[in-house]
Amino acid sequence: MMSTSTRTTTELQQAAAAMAMLRPVAEVARNLGTRTEVELPRLPGVVDWARTVADALGLTATVEMCADGVCVRFSP
Repeated sequence: MMSTSTRTTTELQQAAAAMAMLRPVAEVARNLGTRTEVELPRLPGVVDWARTVADALGLTATVEMCADGVCVRFSP
């Protein structure tokens, strides 16, 4: 059985890894002038971070929530 603190730490690590994937995908959208997308697990903070990255790079972020994940699309 996993303790609450271990589960929380693991969830935070997963969220950090997912968030780290967003910026490179967004940069491709900006640099190539095309839409890009990435599918991530449903974790706390991922949607807010996608919007933050999009704003910072002058992109639009569209988020589609699925049962087991989040699809983030970046558009110029």
